[in-house]
Amino acid sequence: MIYGLLTALFLGISSVFLKLAGGPDNYNMGPHAVAIFVLIGAAVVLVPYFLFENKFVLSVPYGQAAIGIAILSGILWAVASIFLYKGFSLGADASKLVPMMNVSALVAVAIGILLLHEMPSHGETWRTAVGACMVVLGASMLG
Repeated sequence: MIYGLLTALFLGISSVFLKLAGGPDNYNMGPHAVAIFVLIGAAVVLVPYFLFENKFVLSVPYGQAAIGIAILSGILWAVASIFLYKGFSLGADASKLVPMMNVSALVAVAIGILLLHEMPSHGETWRTAVGACMVVLGASMLG
């Protein structure tokens, strides 16, 4: 739970900085440049983290399929990021674009249920349904 909240905090702050860097009313950096500098910033954190992590072992127990799936995940994340950068570069408000982006949680829940068979337990089903409805309602109010 704590890691989820910290993730939300850092992604939220990151999105505001993306808007500052790429928004036409701010620094107006183009989406291509923003993408490159975000990649550099990620490398500044991730490379030392993996190099100095005592438990770092590059092992792929399930072979090429796992590698392909991980690479595909990175490709999908990068494409989504480009859409985010492009939206900010066209002047989208962070207060509207970021909540719309986070409707992705519904996509993840649906795919988790359909493809991974991650059905909520009986006690969680109603909470999942109510949460999904609240996300859709909140996103629809942004228009």
